[in-house]
Amino acid sequence: MSCVLTVFRAEFRRRWASWLAISLLVTLVAGTVLAGVSAGRRTATAFPNFVSHYGYDAQIFASSPLPKSVLNLPIVTSVASQVYYPSGPASTNGRVLASSLSLSSLPVSSGADTYRLVEGRLPTSISEAVVGFSMEQQLGVHTGSIVTLPLFSLAQTTQAFANKVTASPHGPVTRLRVVGIEASVSDFPTSASSFALYTSPAFDRAVGTKVAVGAVYQVRLRHGRYDLPRFQAELNAPSKHAWVYVGDVNSALAAVQGSIHPQAIGWWLLALLEALAGLALIGQALSRQSLIERASYPTLSALGFRPSQIFAIGLLRSGTIGAAGAVGAVALAFALSPLTPVGEARAALPSHGLYFDIFVFGLGAAATSLLVLAFGTLPAWKAARIRASVDREDRIAGRGASSAVELVARTGAPPSVLVGARHALERGRGRSSVPVASALTGTVVAVAALVATAIFGASTSYLLATPRLYGVNWQVSLSNFTGTQASIVAARLAHDPKVSKVSYGMANRVVTVHEVPVAAIVVNVAKGPMAFSLVDGHYPTGDDQIALGPKTLSDTGTQVGSRTSVSFTAGDGKVSTREFTVVGSVALPSSLTGGSLGNGAVLTVHAARTTLCTRAPGVVEPGCVKSLGMLEAKQSTWGMLVGTTPGTGGTATATRIEHTYKSYVDGISLPPTDLVNFGQAVNFPALLGVTLGLFGAAMLAHLLFASVSRRRREVALLKVLGFTRRQVSAAVRWQATTVAFIGIVVGAPIGIAVGHAVWRAFASGLGAVPEVVVPVGLLTAIVAGVILVSNVLAIAPAALAARLRPAEVLRES
Repeated sequence: MSCVLTVFRAEFRRRWASWLAISLLVTLVAGTVLAGVSAGRRTATAFPNFVSHYGYDAQIFASSPLPKSVLNLPIVTSVASQVYYPSGPASTNGRVLASSLSLSSLPVSSGADTYRLVEGRLPTSISEAVVGFSMEQQLGVHTGSIVTLPLFSLAQTTQAFANKVTASPHGPVTRLRVVGIEASVSDFPTSASSFALYTSPAFDRAVGTKVAVGAVYQVRLRHGRYDLPRFQAELNAPSKHAWVYVGDVNSALAAVQGSIHPQAIGWWLLALLEALAGLALIGQALSRQSLIERASYPTLSALGFRPSQIFAIGLLRSGTIGAAGAVGAVALAFALSPLTPVGEARAALPSHGLYFDIFVFGLGAAATSLLVLAFGTLPAWKAARIRASVDREDRIAGRGASSAVELVARTGAPPSVLVGARHALERGRGRSSVPVASALTGTVVAVAALVATAIFGASTSYLLATPRLYGVNWQVSLSNFTGTQASIVAARLAHDPKVSKVSYGMANRVVTVHEVPVAAIVVNVAKGPMAFSLVDGHYPTGDDQIALGPKTLSDTGTQVGSRTSVSFTAGDGKVSTREFTVVGSVALPSSLTGGSLGNGAVLTVHAARTTLCTRAPGVVEPGCVKSLGMLEAKQSTWGMLVGTTPGTGGTATATRIEHTYKSYVDGISLPPTDLVNFGQAVNFPALLGVTLGLFGAAMLAHLLFASVSRRRREVALLKVLGFTRRQVSAAVRWQATTVAFIGIVVGAPIGIAVGHAVWRAFASGLGAVPEVVVPVGLLTAIVAGVILVSNVLAIAPAALAARLRPAEVLRES
């Protein structure tokens, strides 16, 4: 063993620079991979950890404080209360802020906290406030900013909560200086951005009795969302309380997590692709290093070294490089940790500094060392078994020709084309071998990735530009009707020939489908089909039919055509359960269900009433509608969706309807946050395509330079036989073009198939209608670009080959 160590130390002193270069390559590859894996892990766990500390199950909005008996129900574990201040548009430095800004006091909790101070301090004086992090990120409001907003007077309380008329606040105008930034679950956007401004206790005491105020409660339930139907029914029972609305926070939190999860997948995919590209580069580097060092192995063999000892020297080299690379990789990943995660996941983290991921870094360091050792094992074993001279290897290197090259030869192609095609397709042996397989594979993968990314990007843009695909299959959305008003307006609109569909009913009624709480939409149809985008099956029409969102189908373990139990909880606390047939799948926007796109259920109003009012088979309780809570026709909880015909006539009709019922018009439905947030901080689809594109370019460049370097003798012989500098240069370019052509022919169909499959899976998982767009023009540009880039990469190797001097090369060999 001492002789092995002696030779190893001598090799280290002689070749430390090249070993260091490979170690740095291992550090760069493994470090970025570990950073990506750690970023994905932190991204995936950041929001769930935040919710476990600061989350809640239901949020109550009421026009006056609720009795303690409601908040002390057995299913309630903790309550945080706030004073809510209805206000007009806020502004800062003369710039009007978003109308969705809400002003309230800081939550006072009887149990768990519902917010975390991220920066600055809590407000103490009457003129101080803290803002949510989303307001800082998207509106530029930061510590020290002054926010001005008008409040509603005490006499305007009814107007402030009714939302039936456009009212201007007549109360005092307050100016608040921001002294801190907070983070709570309500700051994370779902269907739309949510901006929060929180006042001090001094403000509440001084101003709260002089302006219109409401009450907000953040409630944790004993069994989470499974207690929500009972809790919602209790608070929505008619005549029990003042105006009250119960929001399903769990659905909103699921939407946030759904928007963050693709980012975690993106980080892991990036890490995987970096690992694949890096392993190819590291394997080539170790193989090349072994090929260089084995020149001295015949001498060692002549001195009495056994193959096992020579093999041990190779393993020591790989082990040293792997250990050094592993240490450097951990250091690099640790240094990169403050940069990730990004977007919403970053806001959910308790700190943004250096982070040492023991689990990922520990396993990663061990895996790096073992992989480098494994990649160096085969070259070391081959080198240890060498008995023939290098010259013999060179003599047999040119044997054999691929059938593809013979096919090109039969076409009568010029010599430079034949040589280029042969260099592109034949690996060679011994010292003149080049990484043909890895270059071809890398180019195929790069082309496939670019094509798939183009299809994914085009389909994404089409989805965002086509509201019908994410569930908004109407032109006008109205709300705050009573049931009686809604039926009258619906009948009136149904007679308009430019109106194609009218659906009216109620949303956010929580029911239980197959023991899973689901936000339901109960609908009457006055004209046309239901105003929802149908993904599969058909719309529900009968009293035992229901349609579910794609995500809800997965959550409940049901499918179109199956039978499932559906339970309603009435205002008196009684639960009614019936068997329903799932007749369809519909894309439901989060604006209707309060959760993520694709969650929810749709059934007819008559089906809901029949279920609630039927206490025994065939027996309908008289007068039970009076205890149905949100189904009570006298409550202003009914909405309406109106679709118009295509063209200018339909557009004009939609405008006229919005003008006629302007006090009932809802805001526009925004694209799904799940999709928008996927590329909000990092455009992962583009990053994936660019990463694989660079991987393919690196493989091709490595092939060209290695080919010129290792086939110097062959190029010199070609020049002796009459090849001109132009022909030698052309041969290198044809080599690059051949690799690119094979990459296009094989990779483009693969990319189209992968793009289709990935987008359909992504859109279906998102809950949207999965329509795929194939951008022919962009794909043509990609094909032309691949050919162009391959020839650009060939410029430097071609110049080196053209300047090669045959006499010097042949003298060296």
